[in-house]
Amino acid sequence: MIPGAPDCSICVHIDDQLSLSSLDNPRIILSYINREDALPLFDQHEINNLWLPLQKLVLRRLLSVPHDAAEYDKNQQDILFKGWSSRALPKHWHFASEDGDDMMRSVKILGEGSFGLVEEVVLDTQPEPIVCVRKRFVRPHRLNGQQKLFEAFRQEINVMRQVSHRHCVEIVGSYTDYDSVNILSSPVADMDLAAFLDRSELSPAQLSILRQGIGCLCGALAYLHGKHIR
Repeated sequence: MIPGAPDCSICVHIDDQLSLSSLDNPRIILSYINREDALPLFDQHEINNLWLPLQKLVLRRLLSVPHDAAEYDKNQQDILFKGWSSRALPKHWHFASEDGDDMMRSVKILGEGSFGLVEEVVLDTQPEPIVCVRKRFVRPHRLNGQQKLFEAFRQEINVMRQVSHRHCVEIVGSYTDYDSVNILSSPVADMDLAAFLDRSELSPAQLSILRQGIGCLCGALAYLHGKHIR
């Protein structure tokens, strides 16, 4: 166990900077393995708690020595989320896990694009499972690409945390694993508006839903504009 590192069988509540805790865990690990000489590289790429777990390829690039990269990876395991506790999943937490797919079940794909994948997933939490949407962004191989991704990720999470409206999605949580960064939100929609409008024919009931939905959409947009959220 790393001296000074938190017990993260459950990760710590995120602060305004969206970190695992107030401790600078990536740099604590560097100190623990006697590689403070790599601090300038960590600073250059603005590596912080949000990046955890650091990928093995990234560690080899940053530390150069394979043994040191392996030691860093071994020690960061102490502060990774490893499974659901008996407590219900709190809102607005950031999770770092070795493999998020080990802790949730994908039900179906809701959409996909160049940025990644949107799925309906089930979190096997206790006492009740949670059904939500997972928006997954694949971590790029280049360090500069990861730096841009994590900044965009941080900004999106911080915006979502400001939103509380019955016609807007609600953030459930977020987490990272070795391959991706992920946002969990609720509720799960059957389809988006574009898919609904692409139907060849709408029944009277569906037309009624559409008329109501336009009003809901306008209300949500007015709310977001009122909070200066684009």
